[in-house]
Amino acid sequence: MLRNFVRSLFMVLAAASAAAHAQELQQPEITLLVPGGPGGGWDLTARTMKASLESEGLVRVRIELSPGAGGTVGLAQLLSGHRGDEHTLMVGGLVMLSAAASQRLAISPLDATAIARLTGDYPVVVVPSSSPYRTVKDVMSAVTGEASAFPWAGGSSGSLYERLAGDLYESAGLSRSAVNYVPHSSGRDASESLLNGRARVGLSEAAEIEPYLTRQELRALAVAAPERLANLDVPTLREAGYDVVAQNWRGVFAGPGLSKAGQERLEKLIAAMVASPSWKSAIAHRRWNDLYLGAVPFRDFLEAEHSRWSAPPKTTQLPAVAPRTTPNPTSTERPLATYVLVGAALAAGILAFRSHARRGGIEAPP
Repeated sequence: MLRNFVRSLFMVLAAASAAAHAQELQQPEITLLVPGGPGGGWDLTARTMKASLESEGLVRVRIELSPGAGGTVGLAQLLSGHRGDEHTLMVGGLVMLSAAASQRLAISPLDATAIARLTGDYPVVVVPSSSPYRTVKDVMSAVTGEASAFPWAGGSSGSLYERLAGDLYESAGLSRSAVNYVPHSSGRDASESLLNGRARVGLSEAAEIEPYLTRQELRALAVAAPERLANLDVPTLREAGYDVVAQNWRGVFAGPGLSKAGQERLEKLIAAMVASPSWKSAIAHRRWNDLYLGAVPFRDFLEAEHSRWSAPPKTTQLPAVAPRTTPNPTSTERPLATYVLVGAALAAGILAFRSHARRGGIEAPP
């Protein structure tokens, strides 16, 4: 009798396991396209989204990295390979928009479908723990004597971080054109440049450099916030004597050409994630600001941001509104745009094939 009971119990458990597995296979899945390197802000955002979406039982998530050119390689991949695809979202933000706008590329996040703005954080000025610089004034005093030979590590070329370095130079009475800026695809890569001596000062976000701060490999000197942060015990740049404030932001986008129903399903999916306890807890842990905007206000925000970043800075203030323009074919920036589009198009064929072979539609949460 005991043997029969054990056999029956085993069969029941096996059947339950098979049913659970079948249910998992039927659960809708999306791909989060990360246009930056591992360990960067976009990668951390995607992994935080994945954890929240899956823990809340909303959707299964796979992450795909496609770094390069300030995120515009991944953007081109989204635009050319995921038209009408409601199973793929891309994480993006100010770094991507500023890179595309400042370099007059033929593509922009405005060409994608805006789904939601998610989070923001303030750049932090950091140095290696072995650095002799204890304050931002120490850094700028050293810069004054060797401005163009003083390497700064940060995010992509043309991004918020490069402009922030220029703002600091101008606040110190120096020319922003003298900034020796070394771009990187992620905060982790920029941190490694500081540790191996390729750069002397870095600009990154607290979430990206937190492991280095915890291990006491890097030291934070100041934050570009309007006031001190409760979870980071450093002065603001204003307190240090430099009237510079900047905030990075991130959001999610879908490819162009979505159906109205498909776009609404994705909007509701992200809205449900943002409202969940797991998401709220995660962004607090990451020291991110909750900057959630739905699709319509996010689109308006993107238009304003693109105008703000399209003109080169003339002062420490953000640039005046300038219209979006299509780059001149003879422009020196044209080869980069062409490279981005052609490179992404080569990968798009494979990705489009995968998309057509992928799962069924996504059921939006109520």
